[in-house]
Amino acid sequence: MLLLLAAAAIGLLQRRDDEPTASPDPREPRSSTSTEPTPEPTPTSTATVTETATESATDPEPEPAPAAGSAEEAVATYYGLLPEDTEGAWAYLGEGARADAGGYDDFAGFWQTISDVSVEGTDVDGDTVTVELVYNGGESETRQLQVTESGDGWIISDDLGPV
Repeated sequence: MLLLLAAAAIGLLQRRDDEPTASPDPREPRSSTSTEPTPEPTPTSTATVTETATESATDPEPEPAPAAGSAEEAVATYYGLLPEDTEGAWAYLGEGARADAGGYDDFAGFWQTISDVSVEGTDVDGDTVTVELVYNGGESETRQLQVTESGDGWIISDDLGPV
């Protein structure tokens, strides 16, 4: 019995060694149908593979931080662009907030489900803006957003969630 378990474990380990170490992003198209074995990645190509796998093929190009006079103004402008201009609003998000949104595809997909959003009020405490929102003319929510000065303006660096 022990010999059978040992043989099965060795078989599984050998099968795992044959599998690729990085799983490709399912949203990325496959670029090759070649059956030739791919060479083992070098340390520099591993970084490239990782970066490519984590980026969405439809993410808009990074833009400079928007020019907004204050953190409150940046948050109000961000929500003022939504839901129609998801690319413009995306420019107001830093890396952390973009990750919180699940990438551009998820971000744009969420905003397609919203017909209208309005800012009913904001409050700033240091680098945190608390914003009162009304969705689709009736559903309200209060969210906290962390903001960061960037260049001549402000970006939303992290979505801290509902209050």
